[in-house]
Amino acid sequence: MRYRDKIGVATAVAIALALAGACLLYLNRSDMAVLSGIGGAYTATWIACAGGFAFAVMSLGFQLCMWGKRWWDKNKEDGAHKQRQHDYEAKLLSMLDLLSAEEERTLAWMVQNNTNTILGETGTRVLHSLVTKGLLQQATGTGELFNWPHLPPDFVWEELQRQRTRYMAVKVDGHPWRIHWMAR
Repeated sequence: MRYRDKIGVATAVAIALALAGACLLYLNRSDMAVLSGIGGAYTATWIACAGGFAFAVMSLGFQLCMWGKRWWDKNKEDGAHKQRQHDYEAKLLSMLDLLSAEEERTLAWMVQNNTNTILGETGTRVLHSLVTKGLLQQATGTGELFNWPHLPPDFVWEELQRQRTRYMAVKVDGHPWRIHWMAR
């Protein structure tokens, strides 16, 4: 049994003891006079009642302190996680300024066509580079080997939309890896 559980059990016993003492004192003051025949029982009941209440208050206070510490630790950990996530996103978004011309054309095609999904073979050099940088992810599910859907994380897509004017200025001739029919 963990220490926290032992304190919980002790709290319940202390509350029961305090309530039992309070009931005996109440019955003694009423017409029943339960403790009148016993000399030191009246004082012992008061001591048990006061001690039970005191211990119950202390153990409840201890449990509240433990709950507060767990809450504080959890929120402090959540804050650190959010900071790491923010740093990771900032690192990925900074890569948007370091793109090659082909990679920028690929993202520009997505922005110009207002689609956050692009189909392509997983081994395509440009797609592989964007996936490696974390700017695109392979979609889950099923697909064809040569037309697997790829999409950017939500925060990357939002940034692409914010920089829409930059990507609208990029000249894109059709799908980024479309092969002209005469070149086949």
